Amino acid sequence: MAVRSVDQRVLGAGTTVRFGLLLVLLLAAGASAISSFFSLIIDPDNNDLQCLLASGVDPNSDWLTVLTRSTIGEDQTALAACLEQYAQSPPWWGPILGIGLLLVVAGAFFWGIPAWKGRRSQVVAVAEVDVRGDLVPALEELVRTAGVDAPTFLVNPGRITTSAVVFGRPGRYAVCLDGGLIARRKADPTGFHAVVLHELAHIRNRDVPITYATVALWRTFLIAVLVPQTVTMVWGMTAFETFAGEWPPGVRSLLSLAVLTVLVYLTRADILRNREIYADLDAVDWGADPAHWPDTDPGARHLFASFLELWRTHPRWDQRRKSLTDPAVLFGLEPLPVFLTGVAAIFLGDSLPDLLSVLFPGAGWPKALTPWLTALPITMIIGVALWRAVAHAVLTERRPPSGVRTGLWLGVGLVVGELVRGGTSGNKWFPSRPEYLVLLIVAAVVIAWWTGQCAELFIRAWRGRTLRPAMFAGLAVSWVAFSFWFDWWNSTGALFAIGFPFGNRYAVTQMFPESATGHAGLITLIALVMAVRVAFINHSVTTWVAVAMWLVPLLVWTVRPTSGVPRWVHRAMPDAEAPPSPAEQLPSLRKILYVALLGGALGALAEAAVMAYQHTWQPPADQRGGLYVFAYLNLMTSAVSVAPIAAAVAAAVIFRRYRLPVALIAANGAALAAFGAVFVLFATDGCLGPFNTLASSCHWLPAPASDLTQLLVPDVLGPGMFAAATAVLLVQVVERLINRDRPAHSTGPIPSPRGRWVAERVGIAVVGIVGVGLTTSVGSPFTPSTSAIGHPLTDEEFMRAPAGPPVAPEIRRAQMHAWLRYGGLDRTRPLGPALTELSTTFDGQMPTARVTSLCTDINRMMQSVNAYFPVPDPALQPEWSKAINGMMLASADCQRAIQQNDGDLLLKALTGLVDNAEPAARIMEEIASAAQPEGAG
Repeated sequence: MAVRSVDQRVLGAGTTVRFGLLLVLLLAAGASAISSFFSLIIDPDNNDLQCLLASGVDPNSDWLTVLTRSTIGEDQTALAACLEQYAQSPPWWGPILGIGLLLVVAGAFFWGIPAWKGRRSQVVAVAEVDVRGDLVPALEELVRTAGVDAPTFLVNPGRITTSAVVFGRPGRYAVCLDGGLIARRKADPTGFHAVVLHELAHIRNRDVPITYATVALWRTFLIAVLVPQTVTMVWGMTAFETFAGEWPPGVRSLLSLAVLTVLVYLTRADILRNREIYADLDAVDWGADPAHWPDTDPGARHLFASFLELWRTHPRWDQRRKSLTDPAVLFGLEPLPVFLTGVAAIFLGDSLPDLLSVLFPGAGWPKALTPWLTALPITMIIGVALWRAVAHAVLTERRPPSGVRTGLWLGVGLVVGELVRGGTSGNKWFPSRPEYLVLLIVAAVVIAWWTGQCAELFIRAWRGRTLRPAMFAGLAVSWVAFSFWFDWWNSTGALFAIGFPFGNRYAVTQMFPESATGHAGLITLIALVMAVRVAFINHSVTTWVAVAMWLVPLLVWTVRPTSGVPRWVHRAMPDAEAPPSPAEQLPSLRKILYVALLGGALGALAEAAVMAYQHTWQPPADQRGGLYVFAYLNLMTSAVSVAPIAAAVAAAVIFRRYRLPVALIAANGAALAAFGAVFVLFATDGCLGPFNTLASSCHWLPAPASDLTQLLVPDVLGPGMFAAATAVLLVQVVERLINRDRPAHSTGPIPSPRGRWVAERVGIAVVGIVGVGLTTSVGSPFTPSTSAIGHPLTDEEFMRAPAGPPVAPEIRRAQMHAWLRYGGLDRTRPLGPALTELSTTFDGQMPTARVTSLCTDINRMMQSVNAYFPVPDPALQPEWSKAINGMMLASADCQRAIQQNDGDLLLKALTGLVDNAEPAARIMEEIASAAQPEGAG
């Protein structure tokens, strides 16, 4: 047997992280299920939905229309009042009680499974079957070989198989041997030793508690989450009317539950499967004969073998035997688990708010933790797997994974999770702008690619005793990047997919006077810059993420190359006589800076071009504010962004090793150079002749120039760097399409002369200080005041939400019914008796005080109706509004007539009340008729 060269526990096994994901999935699913159950019990009519229907929202329309009507429409006060009056929240103690019951059930399984396996009716002590007296000493010898605390050995004489199982709790473990294994011990002693050592390895690896906790959580999920949630969903689908869109809400909920069930099961299977391979490797280390593991497995080589493997709790025999000589399976990155991790991340982000609201009732701050908690398991699972895969490839002199393919599968998982969740599509198959879902894939690819390449940089340069500090430093940046991206997507990116036209060309066009209509290209460019600014306006962490993604890998250039073998390599390859040195020559930092300066020069040229363009329509000195400055700063933002994007593309073409981090370093250097140029141009504005823009006289103005430059920094060092990373990704894709040969590895480390290395360190320090300094001193993104805009835009004008599709008859009926039930009928029912009583005034039979009281009541009643939702049918609303306003005016005239003792005005007011009451009553009859189900009398 070939000697295994790399310790399989380099950077950990990852089982604990997967168990954490399983636990969080269970708690999140449990919190969601319990909240749904209590909501259905307390609010079987789904009053939240009914209030939206009463307001005129069509659940089957596009999601943009639904959100626009429910968030920026004119009926927010009425909607809030409806929800406050009718919607009921579950009691605060209900979800807490439910979570407590989940934990109790899981704990009962965790403690009960070992007791069930060790029940006296099934097993006997090993001494009772040791008739020759040699079995107990043989087991004791194997325990000493494994170096673990002696467990209790039991035998299940009723099982004829040749296997064993370990169970129990820490300090009280038991190994139960099958009767068939005892019977074959003499005929196959090596097989007996291999089986026992394998079980002892489980004890040594401390995975027995995780195993039974995993099984307990899975059974708890089936009993306490899956079954009740399915019943609740089916009940909910029949308890109130659902709406038949492309994705009916009930169907989507059931599909989400099915996907969650698959995620929990596959996570459970992955945990149980990996522990078997680790136990096999330890058993072989202790002297087990690998011949015990057969090298074939019937049916294992068919097309779907890899897919079926994911569902098994024990790996195939051929895979187990292969891992004995080459444990690469423990370091690999299979596409489907990565894909499922992406789906799980979306489900976690959707369910964690419910869980956090249970754990911290009444607190508002836990909501801000959701993106960070969502990103943590995905970073630890994907990030640690990438670091392990890269470390194994480096030590075995194989091609390290770049992370691009991993990021692609992760991004596809995020997209599928988003579609199943329906946060951007409502009950449609796809959101209104599905092309924006590509942003999820691009972000996942860029972050995973950066993680993989940063891992290789650190692994080749690290000299310490263990790689863990380097890994955690790199993963900290990946975690922040994933957290930022989840936060951005949930708050802004998803709105783009829904269809919100942030920074659309229409909005920008309204800002410009008619004389600027010839600047079509200018308006389009400013609209694009505005879209980016609006998208990132509330995400100050953007710049810090971008800075970390170029500054952290840049630190590797501060480590002087060496040809020695680091200490961590000796620990990772304890059996290797001459372990290889992972170090290699890094790309030339001097050449990277040359590329950065070239990009900065291009940015400076673009800045000069913008100033020359602005000079062509420079207004008089007293009019160079407002819109002119707004256009100038937006154009300068795009001009400065030319520098990092151009430098990133050039670096990606020139440097094929560590392409993404090198390109980001070059992009940042180019941005800093471009900022220097723009500062000089701002400070000398007025001295530049045909380039003069804001000033007319020549002065050196560093303070205003510094302020203007800082306005550009957040957009260029934040979104601009992500645009540069996307451009590098496009270069990578194009190169792979044109030339499928991957870049060759460097031949080995070539130490730099000490003088050059010191100079590089000084340069790195300067670049880092300047970059961090600019990031900490940025100003607020520039937005124009309303005085700069000829036509101030309202929210509705800026959003310019499209008109929704025609409302289906069943939806219109539900809207009418909800309008009546949730306030319309209560507000109008007293009108009839009041008018009937008031009619006696014509006969002079009513006291004046009573007339005043009735008119006051009618006026208050009409104000309440006016504050309520419009009639859901647009055809009825104009006449309804006219009638209600007419009665409100007439009732006010009635009050004034009584006060002024004006009989003519009183007669006119009473006549107005009657005249307007007739169409109002007729409209109410039409609403009531429209609210009746088809065929109802």
